[in-house]
Amino acid sequence: MIGDLIAGRLDFTLVSATVAKPYLSQGRLRLLAVDAEERWPDLLTVPTLREAGVNQPKVASWFALAAPAGTPEPVIRRLHDAFAKAARDPALVKGLRDNGALVTINSSEATKAMLADEVVQTAALVQSLNLRQ
Repeated sequence: MIGDLIAGRLDFTLVSATVAKPYLSQGRLRLLAVDAEERWPDLLTVPTLREAGVNQPKVASWFALAAPAGTPEPVIRRLHDAFAKAARDPALVKGLRDNGALVTINSSEATKAMLADEVVQTAALVQSLNLRQ
């Protein structure tokens, strides 16, 4: 896909920051927008897709820390606190940002709500595209 984009056989594509980074630094690709709720901290001049006029749900990847159902709340809290502490480590933050990832810390409730919203959005997209297994 990147080869076709650079060769001019594609007009644009969604690509991860990690994949795009070397081509951006070489001047072979130009960022049009980022697929995020807010502008990327290292790319403040690049608009979000929504700011660029693409009024669709974002399709960016995200990950969550999970534990088995029934895990006691004190264990959940201890895991959350340890992850939150690690996520404030400047070396970790820099390493993740250099590889196209931002760390955010949410409560379990906020993460559950985000997942539920994503399931609804994805189901609507699958239905609108009439996709079948």
